[in-house]
Amino acid sequence: MKTRLVFDHRTQNQPKPQNIIKQGLQHIIICKQIIT
Repeated sequence: MKTRLVFDHRTQNQPKPQNIIKQGLQHIIICKQIIT
């Protein structure tokens, strides 16, 4: 839950699409690490 909130907060502060995509990829990687 914390990672999701931080991810949402970062995307709102970064209007650039490239940054949002990078944060999204990092968020997915973090989720995979937590699941495994």
